[in-house]
Amino acid sequence: MQLDLKKSLFVSVAVLGFVAAVGGLGAQSASAKSRVKVTSNKALRTLPQSRNVTFTGDNALFTKAGTLRGAKKVASTATLSGLANSSLSTNNVRAYRVATTSRGSVYFKVVTFDKQYRGWIYGGKSIGEFAGGLDQFKTFDINTIDTLSQDQLNANYKLANPGTANDGKTVTYKQPLYTQYKIGRAITDSTPYADKIFKIDKVGNRTRENDRWVHIYDINNANSPAAGWILMSGLKMTVQNPIADNAIQINLVDPDNHSIVVKTFAYTRDGAQRGTFFGTFANNTWTISSEDQTNITAQIKNALAGTQYELNNLSPAQLADIGATKFGYSVNVVVNKINYNGGGSNNNSNGGGNKVLPTTDKFSTILPYAGQIGQSNETRHLLTPVKDGYPDTKIVYTLPKDAVYVDHPAKGQASPTNNTIKVSPSDIDTNPNIVHDWLEGLKNNFPDTDPYIQRTEAAKSIDAKLETQAKTQYRLKNQNFKGFVGTPGNKFTEKQLMSYIQGTALKSLVSPNYPGLSSDSTQPEYIGSLADWNKVEYQINTTDSGTIGTPVKAYYDIVYPDN
Repeated sequence: MQLDLKKSLFVSVAVLGFVAAVGGLGAQSASAKSRVKVTSNKALRTLPQSRNVTFTGDNALFTKAGTLRGAKKVASTATLSGLANSSLSTNNVRAYRVATTSRGSVYFKVVTFDKQYRGWIYGGKSIGEFAGGLDQFKTFDINTIDTLSQDQLNANYKLANPGTANDGKTVTYKQPLYTQYKIGRAITDSTPYADKIFKIDKVGNRTRENDRWVHIYDINNANSPAAGWILMSGLKMTVQNPIADNAIQINLVDPDNHSIVVKTFAYTRDGAQRGTFFGTFANNTWTISSEDQTNITAQIKNALAGTQYELNNLSPAQLADIGATKFGYSVNVVVNKINYNGGGSNNNSNGGGNKVLPTTDKFSTILPYAGQIGQSNETRHLLTPVKDGYPDTKIVYTLPKDAVYVDHPAKGQASPTNNTIKVSPSDIDTNPNIVHDWLEGLKNNFPDTDPYIQRTEAAKSIDAKLETQAKTQYRLKNQNFKGFVGTPGNKFTEKQLMSYIQGTALKSLVSPNYPGLSSDSTQPEYIGSLADWNKVEYQINTTDSGTIGTPVKAYYDIVYPDN
């Protein structure tokens, strides 16, 4: 009996020792995990389309880097595998931040295009490539235009089902639906464009659905807001062969963007048969008769009269292109933009080779006002221009009266006599820790429940002021707010001004860069330090009507490119 008892005691002690050892290992693991820190956390600045990714299913998605204390699982590897194999573009994924831990691991912050899943995922050991739980992904494959038949290219189209549905085949899109994050519709209601005639100039397929999308443009309005991408099934042909059998269609196109058709006209020849060549091929080149050349040049000048384009003579290459065109088909002829300010045509010039605007013409200065989506126009604020990448205007922040400071603040730190900071984005660019160093003067063990609450709240307030300041400004670059010209006193409509803006660099403005400050109390060593640089975009929403010669307001929505 004593022997059995000894054995029992021995086994119990051995088991307890094993449990203690396992517990010790667990404690070491937890301790090791708690020691993992984020050493870098910044926004990705590469081209947005290069940050489209898909999940590999090898790693799960977490609320923060998976090795950090407190990280919670957002989606399992099985869930992410399902998203990776999805046939819906809503499950495309965009990476927008990257963090590195003290162990050298890289984590990317990602979001699905439908915003259902957002979090951090292991991405390997290099910030320069996607690995681990992510692979780079091409959301849309643009094809060569010759994948369409000649009849499809030459056909005229109308919208098959005009309306407001966001289904890919009712309205047009800036990019095919859900192929670029936060890039949405070109128009939200296609009803006003029900009778417009469109042509196709681009074609491609979405990767997940493998459905065919085409880019269309209005043949009678180069600046139509309805120009954009739509499912091929959202169009209907109006005429199978819109060009007469004995004619060629000459499209006069913009020199910088050949998809913009300035004017178009048909040139006919009695007795010509569809499919035969317009010109003559000899000595390895195409030519046309001098009579045709004279008549076509005259029709081009007549078509361009009153526009901002001209073409006084056809080049040998253009003559060859026209000659190689078959009857019943079309040819593009590139025209020249009239430069009213220098280096332009000699016609109607002032002796210096520059175009002279008629003295009856005048402009209406466009004033950009911005606000949140849905905000009334009356409450939007005027944007002011900034020439540099970020403004040097200082924001002012004063600590609350009940702030508690360290016993002996160092020089430059917050104190009862130094409780206000004036700082600009350029100051922070010069010294990324300028706000952090100032906040070091606040007591860090107050209150006990959240020892860094004073510093985090101050950092958030300063960060908000920097963002608010940026939202009142735009970067001035290649925009002409005085380019809407006409006869003084003539009335113009909102639609006319919108059509003008949509065809210029004014349709989208961008704020100056502004700094984002760290305010994560779990990383006190970074509170107030520069975390990344941000900006907001302003997209044109609507305008006022007005009178040529007087200023007019244009209203923009504030949007965030990636967040």
